[in-house]
Amino acid sequence: MTKNKEEVEKILGKKLGDRELPNHILTSLQFAQNDFVFYRLRDDKAIDKLKERLPKNFQGILIVNKDIKLEVDYIHVTDEEFEKIQVSLVDLYYPLSKDLRFIGVTGTNGKTSTCWFVSQILTQNEKNNLYLGTIGSYKNLKALHDDVVTTTPSYIDLRRLIFKNLNTGYVILELSSHALDQERLKDIRLDAAAWTSFSQDHLDYHQTIDEYFKAKMKIFEYLKEDANVYVPKSQSRLFQMIDHPRAKLATDIFFDDEKKSTFLKARYNQDNFNIALSLVEGFEESFSIDREKLKAPPGRFEVIEKGERVFIVDYAHTPDALEKVLMSTKHAYPEGALWCVFGCGGNRDRLKRKEMGESVSKYAEHIIVTSDNPRDEDPMQIIEDTVKGISKDYFREVDRKKAIFLAYKKSKKGDVIVVAGKGHESYQEIKGQRFKFSDLEVISELKEDL
Repeated sequence: MTKNKEEVEKILGKKLGDRELPNHILTSLQFAQNDFVFYRLRDDKAIDKLKERLPKNFQGILIVNKDIKLEVDYIHVTDEEFEKIQVSLVDLYYPLSKDLRFIGVTGTNGKTSTCWFVSQILTQNEKNNLYLGTIGSYKNLKALHDDVVTTTPSYIDLRRLIFKNLNTGYVILELSSHALDQERLKDIRLDAAAWTSFSQDHLDYHQTIDEYFKAKMKIFEYLKEDANVYVPKSQSRLFQMIDHPRAKLATDIFFDDEKKSTFLKARYNQDNFNIALSLVEGFEESFSIDREKLKAPPGRFEVIEKGERVFIVDYAHTPDALEKVLMSTKHAYPEGALWCVFGCGGNRDRLKRKEMGESVSKYAEHIIVTSDNPRDEDPMQIIEDTVKGISKDYFREVDRKKAIFLAYKKSKKGDVIVVAGKGHESYQEIKGQRFKFSDLEVISELKEDL
């Protein structure tokens, strides 16, 4: 890593004197004693949060975009300078290799599965790849166990992860609407991109469905000159809504029901695989694919057999995703009764809770409404909002572990139980704390004599 104090001082426009040059650059989600920390202050709450997070005897270099009172030295810059300095320092600390290709995938649902398919295709063909998304950070399908917790990392975290883990190959990114709206990619440009689906979500942030759509449309601003955004053929309405010359319909290959894995019987996973194919086909390389070795990503239509019942754990947490998972489960397992254990997240779009109840009512014979991540809300009120959309008998059980046990106890041999909403997550967020919790671990604890 080639950098010196003079270069850093030139970028900052400030002399550092005897202070040591920091070794790393961090974001507002992290703090260390001796590093650069960029902290964007949007309002008074952010200022209070900064004061809470600031370590005692902080010896690093703090850069903020407002002039405030703090007990430590900091550098105050304008919003424009904040962005410019951040990019310049990141270029110095975490330079990008010219031998990298970037693939970006957005969509209400399907981002993770599509990116996971792309990573599997590349890994099967011995192409180095780095996947960053909802389920974590992976290099060639092996978890990196990094501390990034957002679907799309901040620009600083993104550049650091790439610098540490990949010098040549493919970077596969899930692009959330938040990341696109906040322009987290900055100067990174995509060699290939996809838009998997669009339905109501994140209105707590975007306020209206139109603003949510506008945020997704920003993916076109990050395309390289010859890049396109692929949309599944089944999403013809979305394709018409996008109405952009660089939007293209994805490959649509035929799937034989008898020969494919359970998760590939789901039409939406077939769409995700077709998009993945379109993304890799755009590169001037030849790829062979062993479809029998393809696996679903963790917590996506993950099938577990227990006590002569089938459990399906899935991350579905929107009305559209939940409906598709239940419909696909019905198709894959038409014999047994269908159970659904689900909840809705707190501090999020309240309007979709009733719709979640309506979606479950269409396909599940038996329904158990429970907690998801209630966050700062009363879980009983979240359940009350949700059951307004349910049009048949249901159980309420606020304790998620007890709800899964209840489904097992009440169901019969041969039944199918979908546990939806958390998928791969290993925690439950309640009142600002994350408690250890995993749907998969709870299912593994089930015993036949319950």
